Amino acid sequence: MPDSHSRPHIANHYLRNIKISLRREYAIKLKRTENLSVTDVSERVGFSEPASCCRAFKRWTGTPPHNGQDDRRAQSPRCPIESIIPT
Repeated sequence: MPDSHSRPHIANHYLRNIKISLRREYAIKLKRTENLSVTDVSERVGFSEPASCCRAFKRWTGTPPHNGQDDRRAQSPRCPIESIIPT
């Protein structure tokens, strides 16, 4: 019989997996169908920072979410090298 202390841990793990799955599906759908910037997707999906969304997106799909049409990326690059690379 499982001990009563493990039940909350199992429930939290289960809920966390559901949250991750929903975030993944919604982020992928938004990026592919709505033509939104990474910043907009990260805000809608609930990430604290666009960089966190980028890492998660790459982990989920194997490719970064930048598609060359991300106008916010060109206006405010996250790192200096992006400002010299043409988009």
